[in-house]
Amino acid sequence: MIAKPTVRRAIFFVAVLMISAFASIGHSNAQTSWDVAKNFSSKKNPDGVWAYLANGTLLSIGEEGCSKKDATGCPGWTNGLGEPDAVTILANNTGAALTGGPTQIIPPGYALMDPQSGYCTITWKTPANGTYTFSGNFVGIDTSQQAHFVHIDLFGTQMPVFDAIISTYGHSAPFSFQMTLTKGQTLAFTIQAGSSFNDLATGLSLQITQ
Repeated sequence: MIAKPTVRRAIFFVAVLMISAFASIGHSNAQTSWDVAKNFSSKKNPDGVWAYLANGTLLSIGEEGCSKKDATGCPGWTNGLGEPDAVTILANNTGAALTGGPTQIIPPGYALMDPQSGYCTITWKTPANGTYTFSGNFVGIDTSQQAHFVHIDLFGTQMPVFDAIISTYGHSAPFSFQMTLTKGQTLAFTIQAGSSFNDLATGLSLQITQ
Protein backbone atom coordinates (compact mmCIF):
# COMPACT_ATOMS: atom_id res chain seq x y z
CA MET A 1 0.00 0.00 0.00
CA ILE A 2 1.50 3.34 -1.06
CA ALA A 3 1.34 6.14 1.50
CA LYS A 4 -0.71 9.16 0.53
CA PRO A 5 1.21 12.39 -0.29
CA THR A 6 0.20 14.06 2.98
CA VAL A 7 1.44 11.06 4.96
CA ARG A 8 4.71 10.99 3.03
CA ARG A 9 5.20 14.70 3.71
CA ALA A 10 4.51 14.20 7.41
CA ILE A 11 7.06 11.37 7.59
CA PHE A 12 9.61 13.53 5.76
CA PHE A 13 9.18 16.50 8.13
CA VAL A 14 9.43 14.24 11.19
CA ALA A 15 12.68 12.78 9.84
CA VAL A 16 14.07 16.29 9.23
CA LEU A 17 13.15 17.36 12.76
CA MET A 18 14.81 14.27 14.24
CA ILE A 19 18.02 14.85 12.28
CA SER A 20 18.06 18.51 13.37
CA ALA A 21 17.51 17.51 16.99
CA PHE A 22 20.38 15.02 16.93
CA ALA A 23 22.66 17.58 15.28
CA SER A 24 21.72 20.12 17.92
CA ILE A 25 22.46 17.65 20.72
CA GLY A 26 25.84 16.82 19.19
CA HIS A 27 26.72 20.50 18.89
CA SER A 28 25.63 21.34 22.43
CA ASN A 29 27.80 18.53 23.80
CA ALA A 30 30.91 19.86 22.03
CA GLN A 31 33.43 21.39 24.43
CA THR A 32 33.62 25.19 24.11
CA SER A 33 35.96 26.16 26.96
CA TRP A 34 39.36 25.01 28.17
CA ASP A 35 41.66 25.81 31.11
CA VAL A 36 45.38 25.02 31.28
CA ALA A 37 45.31 24.01 34.96
CA LYS A 38 41.88 22.42 35.24
CA ASN A 39 42.41 20.30 32.12
CA PHE A 40 45.98 19.29 33.01
CA SER A 41 46.73 15.57 33.02
CA SER A 42 49.95 13.60 33.46
CA LYS A 43 48.46 10.35 32.17
CA LYS A 44 49.21 10.87 28.48
CA ASN A 45 50.99 13.35 26.25
CA PRO A 46 49.51 14.67 24.07
CA ASP A 47 46.21 14.65 25.91
CA GLY A 48 43.35 15.73 23.67
CA VAL A 49 44.01 19.32 22.60
CA TRP A 50 46.92 19.75 25.03
CA ALA A 51 50.59 18.77 24.72
CA TYR A 52 53.66 19.40 26.91
CA LEU A 53 57.11 19.76 25.38
CA ALA A 54 60.76 20.35 26.25
CA ASN A 55 62.93 21.82 23.52
CA GLY A 56 60.31 20.87 20.93
CA THR A 57 60.02 17.23 22.04
CA LEU A 58 57.07 15.72 23.89
CA LEU A 59 57.82 15.16 27.58
CA SER A 60 57.57 11.45 28.35
CA ILE A 61 57.75 11.16 32.14
CA GLY A 62 54.40 11.88 33.75
CA GLU A 63 54.06 12.31 37.50
CA GLU A 64 50.64 11.83 39.08
CA GLY A 65 52.05 13.34 42.26
CA CYS A 66 55.08 15.45 41.48
CA SER A 67 57.78 15.64 44.13
CA LYS A 68 58.38 19.40 44.16
CA LYS A 69 58.05 20.44 47.81
CA ASP A 70 54.45 21.30 48.78
CA ALA A 71 53.32 20.69 45.19
CA THR A 72 53.42 16.96 45.88
CA GLY A 73 50.21 15.55 44.48
CA CYS A 74 49.99 17.95 41.54
CA PRO A 75 50.12 16.36 38.08
CA GLY A 76 53.27 17.13 36.14
CA TRP A 77 55.68 16.24 33.35
CA THR A 78 59.48 16.14 33.30
CA ASN A 79 62.26 15.05 30.96
CA GLY A 80 64.03 13.21 33.78
CA LEU A 81 67.32 15.05 33.33
CA GLY A 82 69.42 16.81 35.96
CA GLU A 83 70.63 20.40 36.05
CA PRO A 84 71.11 22.36 33.89
CA ASP A 85 68.90 20.44 31.47
CA ALA A 86 65.91 19.52 33.65
CA VAL A 87 62.55 20.68 32.32
CA THR A 88 59.38 20.60 34.43
CA ILE A 89 55.77 21.44 33.66
CA LEU A 90 53.10 20.92 36.33
CA ALA A 91 49.73 22.36 37.29
CA ASN A 92 48.43 23.70 40.57
CA ASN A 93 44.73 22.86 40.50
CA THR A 94 44.39 22.59 44.29
CA GLY A 95 42.81 25.99 44.91
CA ALA A 96 45.69 27.23 47.10
CA ALA A 97 49.19 28.58 46.51
CA LEU A 98 51.91 25.91 46.69
CA THR A 99 55.68 25.84 47.04
CA GLY A 100 57.09 24.15 43.95
CA GLY A 101 60.78 24.38 44.83
CA PRO A 102 63.13 26.18 47.22
CA THR A 103 62.14 29.56 45.75
CA GLN A 104 59.03 28.76 43.68
CA ILE A 105 55.50 29.75 44.70
CA ILE A 106 52.80 28.47 42.34
CA PRO A 107 49.50 30.42 42.40
CA PRO A 108 46.27 28.39 42.22
CA GLY A 109 44.98 27.89 38.69
CA TYR A 110 48.44 28.20 37.15
CA ALA A 111 50.78 25.83 35.36
CA LEU A 112 54.43 25.97 36.44
CA MET A 113 56.87 25.96 33.53
CA ASP A 114 60.60 25.68 34.24
CA PRO A 115 62.90 25.46 31.17
CA GLN A 116 66.34 25.59 32.87
CA SER A 117 68.85 25.87 29.98
CA GLY A 118 66.37 25.20 27.15
CA TYR A 119 62.71 26.04 26.59
CA CYS A 120 59.43 24.44 27.53
CA THR A 121 56.10 24.71 25.78
CA ILE A 122 52.44 23.97 26.36
CA THR A 123 50.47 23.70 23.12
CA TRP A 124 46.73 23.83 22.42
CA LYS A 125 45.43 22.27 19.18
CA THR A 126 42.28 23.73 17.63
CA PRO A 127 39.54 21.06 17.76
CA ALA A 128 37.26 22.65 15.13
CA ASN A 129 37.10 25.61 12.78
CA GLY A 130 36.02 28.74 14.59
CA THR A 131 36.89 31.94 16.42
CA TYR A 132 38.48 31.50 19.82
CA THR A 133 39.28 33.88 22.67
CA PHE A 134 42.53 33.37 24.59
CA SER A 135 43.05 35.11 27.91
CA GLY A 136 45.55 34.57 30.67
CA ASN A 137 48.79 35.65 32.25
CA PHE A 138 52.48 34.84 32.47
CA VAL A 139 53.90 35.62 35.92
CA GLY A 140 57.28 35.27 37.61
CA ILE A 141 56.87 32.70 40.39
CA ASP A 142 60.49 32.36 41.54
CA THR A 143 61.41 34.66 44.41
CA SER A 144 64.91 34.92 42.87
CA GLN A 145 63.52 35.39 39.35
CA GLN A 146 65.96 35.88 36.47
CA ALA A 147 64.99 37.74 33.29
CA HIS A 148 63.80 35.64 30.34
CA PHE A 149 61.43 35.68 27.38
CA VAL A 150 57.90 34.28 27.16
CA HIS A 151 56.14 33.76 23.82
CA ILE A 152 52.86 32.83 22.22
CA ASP A 153 52.99 31.84 18.56
CA LEU A 154 51.28 29.74 15.93
CA PHE A 155 53.10 26.44 16.36
CA GLY A 156 55.36 25.47 13.47
CA THR A 157 55.15 28.86 11.76
CA GLN A 158 57.08 31.12 14.16
CA MET A 159 54.25 33.60 13.62
CA PRO A 160 54.37 35.75 16.79
CA VAL A 161 51.15 36.43 18.65
CA PHE A 162 52.54 37.73 21.95
CA ASP A 163 56.03 38.38 23.40
CA ALA A 164 57.13 39.63 26.80
CA ILE A 165 60.01 39.57 29.26
CA ILE A 166 59.53 38.30 32.82
CA SER A 167 62.26 39.82 34.96
CA THR A 168 61.22 39.78 38.63
CA TYR A 169 59.14 37.77 41.07
CA GLY A 170 55.48 38.70 40.67
CA HIS A 171 56.07 40.41 37.32
CA SER A 172 52.97 39.76 35.19
CA ALA A 173 52.46 39.77 31.44
CA PRO A 174 48.69 39.45 30.86
CA PHE A 175 47.27 38.72 27.42
CA SER A 176 43.86 38.61 25.75
CA PHE A 177 43.17 38.14 22.05
CA GLN A 178 40.89 36.46 19.53
CA MET A 179 41.92 34.29 16.59
CA THR A 180 39.98 32.62 13.81
CA LEU A 181 41.56 29.20 13.41
CA THR A 182 41.05 26.07 11.37
CA LYS A 183 40.95 22.59 12.86
CA GLY A 184 44.44 21.36 13.67
CA GLN A 185 46.14 24.75 13.95
CA THR A 186 48.10 24.91 17.19
CA LEU A 187 49.08 27.72 19.53
CA ALA A 188 52.30 27.39 21.52
CA PHE A 189 52.88 29.01 24.93
CA THR A 190 56.63 28.98 25.57
CA ILE A 191 59.06 29.85 28.35
CA GLN A 192 62.62 30.41 27.15
CA ALA A 193 65.86 30.23 29.11
CA GLY A 194 67.60 33.43 30.05
CA SER A 195 71.30 34.15 30.55
CA SER A 196 71.25 31.69 33.47
CA PHE A 197 69.43 28.36 33.81
CA ASN A 198 68.56 29.13 37.42
CA ASP A 199 65.41 30.77 38.81
CA LEU A 200 63.34 30.83 35.61
CA ALA A 201 60.12 29.14 36.80
CA THR A 202 57.14 30.95 35.34
CA GLY A 203 53.42 30.56 35.94
CA LEU A 204 50.93 30.39 33.11
CA SER A 205 47.20 30.87 33.48
CA LEU A 206 45.19 30.29 30.31
CA GLN A 207 41.50 30.16 29.54
CA ILE A 208 40.17 29.52 26.04
CA THR A 209 36.58 29.94 24.90
CA GLN A 210 34.77 29.56 21.61
